[in-house]
Amino acid sequence: MAWLSVKGATPALILCEESECGEIVEAVTRLIPFTGWRHGNAYAHLASTVLSTSIPIAIEGSRPIIPPGYRIKLLETRSVYNHRRQIVIQIHGR
Repeated sequence: MAWLSVKGATPALILCEESECGEIVEAVTRLIPFTGWRHGNAYAHLASTVLSTSIPIAIEGSRPIIPPGYRIKLLETRSVYNHRRQIVIQIHGR
């Protein structure tokens, strides 16, 4: 089992079917709009929390088990700033 985590308080990791990744982003944007917050990037913290900064991926024979057509996507939920992000991968098991 591999555990992928992105460092930071506002990015997110998702596993999605390539054709549905945009729909996930649109749904989160509708749920948590960019405007109307007292804290300038509160929406980014909430979106990151809803989506998650970590995902588990099963590994078999040194390869990730991901259904065909699915992708692991890193989402930057802050629209104002560009950041360099680091993904940490922990491997568990034998």
